[in-house]
This record gives sequence, structure tokens and C-alpha cells, in this order.
Amino acid sequence: MRTASSRCNCLFALSVLMSWLMPTVSAAQVFDGLDITIRTGRDDAGPGTGITARLAGGRQFLCLKPSSLPLGEPQDSACRGSPLTNWWHTNHFFRATFVTWLGPTLESRNPGTIEIVLAQRRCYYNCDNWDLQSIVIDLVNGSSALPAMHLLNLQGGPSDDTCVARLKAPPNATRVRFALNGTNGHNYTDGYARGLGSTCKNNGD
Repeated sequence: MRTASSRCNCLFALSVLMSWLMPTVSAAQVFDGLDITIRTGRDDAGPGTGITARLAGGRQFLCLKPSSLPLGEPQDSACRGSPLTNWWHTNHFFRATFVTWLGPTLESRNPGTIEIVLAQRRCYYNCDNWDLQSIVIDLVNGSSALPAMHLLNLQGGPSDDTCVARLKAPPNATRVRFALNGTNGHNYTDGYARGLGSTCKNNGD
């Protein structure tokens, strides 16, 4: 007859066996970062402008381009102390990977949307416009344990009027939102062009 002790030993051995047989999900097996590549078109983003990004539902802004001037929140907090360049020249390539703290948002592999925001001081005649010529966004694993998962790939053409979006100062659109579900959807989210699919010629041009 089995004793209580022998039954406990059997249960313990079974639990150890099951834990060995069942794969566990470690930090190395999930996407924990967002890789963003942006190319500027014909119209650059000068030192006095700032560019940030934010995932749908997220409260934290990603600093893409700091400004040489204080612009207020959320730009100033997001870019405080940033070593990134504050001038995106014509055809400038930006690439950065944002990892770790984005983890909970990225584990579903469907971050929803991302919004790119151009900020600048109030202006009247010398406002800065910026051509977003191309943008590529991938889900990545910080330890390179997983291959990148493509979320967005939009490439403007070679001519001046083929950028993906052209951001300006108010009352024109300062923001453009991109779908991260493989559809490559993109539209302006503020200003006179709000709700329109973004192009290089429909934001006050």
C-alpha cells in the first residue's frame, strides 16, 4: 500500500517532468522593441522643430528628433538630453530602436497605430514644413532571438510631390497616423486635413 509520502513524491516528480517537457516563454522569445526608419524628402526639418512618435493608447512619447528650442510638452520631456541630431536634412535617414519599456504593448504583436508629430514654436511667415518620404517599422527582439516582424513599409517615389506625408504648422496638419496591421494605412489626425489620407499635396498645398 502506498503511503502519503510516496504519493507526494510521485506528484512532485510528475510536476518536475511536466515543467521540463512544457516550453516556457522567456524574455528572449517575445518582441520587446520597435525599430523605426524614416527618410526625409525634399523639404527638411530644421533645428527649431521637434518630432516625436506615440503608439495608440500609449502615454509615453518616443523622441525621434530633438529641437534646439524649447517647444513645450510632450516634446521637451521626451527629448530632454537626447543625443540625436536636431536637423533632418533633405534625404536624411533616421533609424532607432526603442526597447524594454514598450514590452507590454508589443507582446500582442499588434500595436495598433503609431502617430508621428511635428512640433514647432508659433509662427506666421517662417514656419517649417517637413516631407516624410518613407517610413519602415518592425517589431524586434532586443537579444536578436527572433527575426524582425514587419509592421509598416511605405516608400515615396523619386519626385518632389510623392512623399508619404507633409507635416506643417497649424492650422494645417501637424500629425500623421500609420496603421501597424500590415495595411499601410495613413491619415492626418489634426488641422484642416484631419481624416484625409496623407499625401504630399493635400495638407494646405
